Order: sequence, then structure tokens, then C-alpha cells
Amino acid sequence: MARLTREERIEKNKRPWALVEWDDLATFIGPNAQRFERCWSDLRQKTLEKGYGMSRGFCWPAFLFSFAWYFARKQWLIGGLLLVLPIVMGMFLKSAGGALGISIAMAMMAKTFYLQMSIPKIAKILEVHPEGDQRDAALQAAGGISWPGAIIGGVILAIGYWAAIWTLMRLYTA
Repeated sequence: MARLTREERIEKNKRPWALVEWDDLATFIGPNAQRFERCWSDLRQKTLEKGYGMSRGFCWPAFLFSFAWYFARKQWLIGGLLLVLPIVMGMFLKSAGGALGISIAMAMMAKTFYLQMSIPKIAKILEVHPEGDQRDAALQAAGGISWPGAIIGGVILAIGYWAAIWTLMRLYTA
């Protein structure tokens, strides 16, 4: 298979963004879709013009709940990386500053990552189900909130917070 040129990759990246409209994305996102609209509009404009882009913003739920937010939004790979990366960094660095930096960076890019991963999925659904109730059902099934992911992520996060507080209490009360 021949390798794509830069221009071909840019055009390939533009195609899904040209197909997906806000109503389709809002159906896919589900609860609180309106919180993504400004980011989507900005990101769509940049992607259609240049073939790529990032949108500025800050996602408080992604900052406060880190990997649990990504699990809830069905972004399993990023959530898993955010779960493991601070642990690995903690083994090599003796400071929690790296984990805080990762949390801030991921909160600033959360909506952009979510949209960049979601738009191609939505475009594929629209090709298979161009209109009707089947399209809406497929969009809702592929997107939305994963309650099991949110619960599992929340439990892991609570255990992590409990372990950190317990460790600090043992260090400073001994």
C-alpha cells in the first residue's frame, strides 16, 4: 500500500468534518452536548480550512475526574493512558508536579480529543445510515455516556484519592 502524501492526508482528514453536522454530533454526544458546540465550531472551521486544528478551552470535569471522564465518554485508550501514566511517572519522578501538568494539559485538550476521535465514527455511521431513526439509534449507541465506564473510573479514582490521603496521613502523623 502506497504511503499518502501530506496533502492526501489533509484531504482525508477533511472529509468526515465536511459530512458531520452539529445535530448529528449532538445526538452522538448525548447529555451536555451544548458544552461542545463552541469547540466543534472552532475545530470544524480550522479542519476544513487547513485539514487539522486544535481548539482552546478547558474541561473542568476532565480536570477534576481525569481518566474517569474519558472512560465515561468512551475514550478508553486515553483514559487508560491517564490512569497508568502518573503511576509510571511517580516511579521515576519524586514530585507530583508531572501528574498535575498532565491533568491540566488533558483538560485543555479533552474536548478537542473527544471530537477528533468522534467525527470519523459519526461519518462512518452516516454513510451506513444516511437518515432516519436507525441513524439516530446508531449515533446514540456509539456515543453518549458509558455509565459502567464512569462508575469503574470513579471507583478507581476514589480508591486512588483514598490511598493518597491515607499515605499522607501516615507520613504526617507518625
